[in-house]
Amino acid sequence: MKFETRKQFSPRTSLSLLREYEWYSYAPEMRYNDGDGKANGIVNGTHIIDGDEFSQRTSLRFKIGLGPAQLYAPR
Repeated sequence: MKFETRKQFSPRTSLSLLREYEWYSYAPEMRYNDGDGKANGIVNGTHIIDGDEFSQRTSLRFKIGLGPAQLYAPR
């Protein structure tokens, strides 16, 4: 899922804030052996289990257009 807000300052410049959210239904999770032969209460030592994860990313983008004015139509 993405959300973006943008402010146009001129035909050549803009500033935008982008937020992205992602959920992974499967992500490996490491369960480590705690030294006594059990990994978090489970015998058999260190192992990998499946879990889920959620990620979030935020970006700030500042754009400045270069080149001749004919490339940028007035608003």
